[in-house]
Amino acid sequence: MKKYIISFMAIILVLSCNTSKNYLKKGQYDLAVKHTVKKLLKNPDKEKEILVLEQAYTLANKENTERIAYLNLQGQPDRWAEIFEIYTQLKDRQTIVEKVTPATVEGRTVSFEHVDYDQLIVDAKSKAAAYYYAHAKKLMEEDYKESYRQAYDELINVKTYTSSYSDVDSLLLVCKEKGTIHALLIGVNNTIYKLPESFMINLLDQETALISSEWVKYHSTKDDAMTYDFNVSIKLNQIVISPDNVGERRRTESKKVQDGYEYSLDENGNVLKDTLGNDIKEPKYVTIYCDVIETIQQKSATGRGEVEYFDNQTSEIVIVRDFSADHIFEHSYAVANGDFDALNSDTRSKLGIKPMPYPSDQDMFNGLGATLKNVISQLLSDNSTNLLMSY
Repeated sequence: MKKYIISFMAIILVLSCNTSKNYLKKGQYDLAVKHTVKKLLKNPDKEKEILVLEQAYTLANKENTERIAYLNLQGQPDRWAEIFEIYTQLKDRQTIVEKVTPATVEGRTVSFEHVDYDQLIVDAKSKAAAYYYAHAKKLMEEDYKESYRQAYDELINVKTYTSSYSDVDSLLLVCKEKGTIHALLIGVNNTIYKLPESFMINLLDQETALISSEWVKYHSTKDDAMTYDFNVSIKLNQIVISPDNVGERRRTESKKVQDGYEYSLDENGNVLKDTLGNDIKEPKYVTIYCDVIETIQQKSATGRGEVEYFDNQTSEIVIVRDFSADHIFEHSYAVANGDFDALNSDTRSKLGIKPMPYPSDQDMFNGLGATLKNVISQLLSDNSTNLLMSY
């Protein structure tokens, strides 16, 4: 309890240190303004808070106006978004401060000139939108997928500032179409097996909406009307099907169990008594044993391969990723001889179970195909970002 009290007091101490004056000393002017206003709303006559407010508000506004002057002096066309944010900040700060001003301190009145920031905000907002729109159109003229993606972001910025550009939505569609990378999935069987056509089709039959990203779209079937930026070859290079295996594990399980009681004796061999004169006795334990023969049936299928990304524009392989997957059949059953109470719950669950027929090679192929599909799906999804970096 003492530990919690100390922790609580430490928190109170930290919070109490964050006074308006401390915020002011640290140059955190807006926090100082908000803190003083909160105090003055409760007690308008707190002169120390009024003095802090006067300094913090003046210094905060000075920082903002100097930053605007610097940005305008530089004259960069992309400055208007920041200027818009600064004017908005100035207006918000003024609105807060006007809740407690004018105020009286040391026989004088503390007040601040009211500035109409609305037109300045509107102008900056309009100019920011104009810059983003013009920059987006310029990027689109470069006619690269990456520039279309950048233009898309700029057009989204336009929409956050204004709805006056009527063609923004249609331009967004163009950028989305021309900035998206399209990749065609192609199955390649390099194994010694003549796999059924359905096996490879199943590997390619991916949920493309899940493995695609915002700017990378995978296609599991070819559309002759579409131009693909990448051919993604899913190469299945090896499949190994094990023979039917059977093995045995022999062991003895044991457990200590209570087997009646035994009397507690003193050093002379006499039975000890409790305070009521009753004989003292303790539980007696014995170890019981049970021999177990566990039979394990196993069969496995392993598939290995690689996913290869071929850039159709440069005729180069840009990404290669290996993959592997296993499909395991395993069944076990057990017989026991001895005291069954010695057996653990897992062994007990295997008693009385009969052997199972081994799955056929075709069954193992089918199971492996499902596992491979999941592995390949994750690999394709993970590589969407890498594909963007290369195109």
